[in-house]
Amino acid sequence: MVGAYIYVRATFGRFWGWIIGFMQYIILPSTVIGGIISMFRINLNQLSFFSFNLNCKYKWDSFLK
Repeated sequence: MVGAYIYVRATFGRFWGWIIGFMQYIILPSTVIGGIISMFRINLNQLSFFSFNLNCKYKWDSFLK
């Protein structure tokens, strides 16, 4: 997938090559990072290890919001 924009540019033209290149290097990495962060935010609230002491001074919820 690294050179997908080269193939698209050669086959479909310069404009579509730029669009695919933009998707590869800008949109996809930011989407993947956002997905990973949201998985951490969702799953850390469900782990019993982080909610063992409800009277704890430091709440994990405050770090995840």
